[in-house]
Amino acid sequence: MKVFLRLLTLAGVGFWMVLTSPGAAETAAEANAQQLIAPEAGTSAEFNPAAPKLSRSDKRFIKKYTASSGHSIAISKQAVTRAVHADVRAYAETVVNTEELITGELVVLARRRGGEAAIGHTRSVAVEKLTKKSIDAYDEAYLKEVMGAHKTAIALLEKAVTSSDTYVAAFAVQYLAVMRDHLARARQIEKMLN
Repeated sequence: MKVFLRLLTLAGVGFWMVLTSPGAAETAAEANAQQLIAPEAGTSAEFNPAAPKLSRSDKRFIKKYTASSGHSIAISKQAVTRAVHADVRAYAETVVNTEELITGELVVLARRRGGEAAIGHTRSVAVEKLTKKSIDAYDEAYLKEVMGAHKTAIALLEKAVTSSDTYVAAFAVQYLAVMRDHLARARQIEKMLN
């Protein structure tokens, strides 16, 4: 089964991604890494004085998104080693890989636009709370926590799609489908566990 997903339209040109398998969104995200925000030949990922500066709302988006992503990465790294079910461990590994890629791109985008960005603070309270869960309850607790983080990320991306900065908007469009796919997969795994 193939799913065609329109990513964005810039200057009248539409970009499409074909998803052919359940993990295709992550693979496509990796294949598209840096495509929209990569520095031009001969330049670096550092601040570009010619590039427009980030708006206050775009800076807030970057800060909130990297914090949410950092939280997903922290709890998912723990789940890779602590989850009981193989599907949960594999999902957690996918989340870590994809979120690190997405956050890395966002950091590059922010730096090129003169903004500050780093992987946001993780909610260590949530990580500690998960650590205290019994083995029987861990997988479901992890899925519930990561689904909450995905919902936050989706809400942030949906808002960023309307950014006046075409690179921020393109970034949001590009990864909104990936995050929705992550959320749907977590829900599938949760149903399978129940």
